[in-house]
Amino acid sequence: MKKYAPIIVGLVMLTAIFIAVLAMGNVFSGGNSNTGNSLSPSMTLDNPRRSPLIVTLTFMTLPSGEGSLKYPTLSGGAEDKKMNLSIKSEAAIFADSETKAQTVNCEIYYNDNGLFSFALYSYDSIGNKIGVLALTYNCDTGTKLLLSDIMANQNPSWHAGIANILNYKARELVLLSEIKPLDDSRLFYITGTSIVFVYRLYEIATYSAGCIEIHIDYNELAAFLGPESPILRIKNLVLRME
Repeated sequence: MKKYAPIIVGLVMLTAIFIAVLAMGNVFSGGNSNTGNSLSPSMTLDNPRRSPLIVTLTFMTLPSGEGSLKYPTLSGGAEDKKMNLSIKSEAAIFADSETKAQTVNCEIYYNDNGLFSFALYSYDSIGNKIGVLALTYNCDTGTKLLLSDIMANQNPSWHAGIANILNYKARELVLLSEIKPLDDSRLFYITGTSIVFVYRLYEIATYSAGCIEIHIDYNELAAFLGPESPILRIKNLVLRME
């Protein structure tokens, strides 16, 4: 019996190695069926991830001649030229309107999944924020997005429904009047988790309140988003990564 002991030990070791190899193969091949089936096809096939654009800040002299405006110039996408022309035009119009501005800075809030969103903020000589312009683009088409491009137009309740949410969120501010139902003139930008609605000086509150920005999480807007809304690109990707 003793002379067979090394053979028995060897067989036991080979069996253990074989079982370990099978287990590793199961892990690498995605053997956990729950994980493999947790993603719907629409999250991986219909909404492929788009790469962020390359952003360079370009300077424009303000009408006063004493300051400058910074705005984004884009590259790395199919519709860069179209977006750059639009952004430059919007920035020039904004610069002309900001007669008291000494400087205009740019903040980029979202640049991924075929969407680009930013805001320009103007400041006076003592650093007070006195103006704002917010823009969001669909990088697949090169077009500026309006609220109606994001919300479900066949369900017009979003106009008043979102205003109700905004009024609730602004309840601690001293408003000059209630926030009225929204339309496509409403300024907004997007982030990875929310739409931010932007109000200029005196639009809904006194000067001391400054430019007002109210964030509404995408989950709070779910009932108003259209089935083809570009925002769903973000929503699906966030859900997939959680």
